[in-house]
Amino acid sequence: MEGDHFFDFDDWRNFLVYWKGDFQYKETIKSFLSNSQWKKLRESIFGNFFRLQSVKFSGKLMHCVLLSEIVSNEPDSMTFKVLDRDIKFTRDAFHIITGLKSYLSLDMKGLNEKENRLLRVYFPGKDKIELADLYSFISSRPHGTTSSFAGSDDDALKLATLYFVESVLMGKRKNRNVSEQIMKIVDDDALCASFNWGSLAYETLLKSLKSCLKSNENDVQKEKEKEKDIDSYTLVGFPFAFCVWIMEVLPIFQEKQFVNFKEVGYPRMLCYSEMKSPQFDALCRKYFHNKKVFKLIEVSPFIPMEEEEDTKPLCVEESQDRGSRSSSTQFDEG
Repeated sequence: MEGDHFFDFDDWRNFLVYWKGDFQYKETIKSFLSNSQWKKLRESIFGNFFRLQSVKFSGKLMHCVLLSEIVSNEPDSMTFKVLDRDIKFTRDAFHIITGLKSYLSLDMKGLNEKENRLLRVYFPGKDKIELADLYSFISSRPHGTTSSFAGSDDDALKLATLYFVESVLMGKRKNRNVSEQIMKIVDDDALCASFNWGSLAYETLLKSLKSCLKSNENDVQKEKEKEKDIDSYTLVGFPFAFCVWIMEVLPIFQEKQFVNFKEVGYPRMLCYSEMKSPQFDALCRKYFHNKKVFKLIEVSPFIPMEEEEDTKPLCVEESQDRGSRSSSTQFDEG
């Protein structure tokens, strides 16, 4: 029934929360690029992600909030009852946290007809690659060495951007396929700059958050540590944004024992670094199961900031009409 908890307090259990993306993505990518290429990447649409100190998140805090989910009929968001208040994780919140534009629909029309140039040129003879192949390609070609990347500056940036999208925004494991569609989008300058990255990242994360604790769903990825017999699950997408949202709506978790918080404005994720790992039992006892603190803890409304004027994203055909570089090819979940 709408408004009911999925999990009663008596059913709460400790889980390990994993993310198989690359926590060291900045180091991985920076070693591949020249100083001028690195500067361009930091000035790109994904530049704010390269200003983050770390994307390490507080898994136990996120787990406690996920256990607080309540039934809702809104498929594009998640609602939780935390400290006796309802809070909602939304597309707008994800935009304010990450700075990525998020439109209501993803336009993939025309991608099947585009060539996957990056795959053809840099991975000849292969019809698809795993993220491990891309990581190996980048990490084995450090700039300034005899094995440095020999392609153009533009292609170096495209391969670095592709690795960032797949390993951080999508949060993929190394053994998952690199999306052919994303390869094609990244290879088209105009389309990449205008593409609806916010929606793609938000929807990937939301799907993972919604399914991770529901064992009857096909997409759930549960793992069991055989020796310790500890339950766990793996999130995909960019869970750091969800953890930032928790700390934004529940400012008590901005205190020093949880995170290093410094007000820097927008996007909100830049205010957070060095997230700590409080224990599950302590979080339950002191906060989530402690009715005495309900009335003492502030819940901050998450109000969208004023937006700069929206620019409608290009569709694939429009990007081709504008004379952008042809290249690119397909989209699979991998």
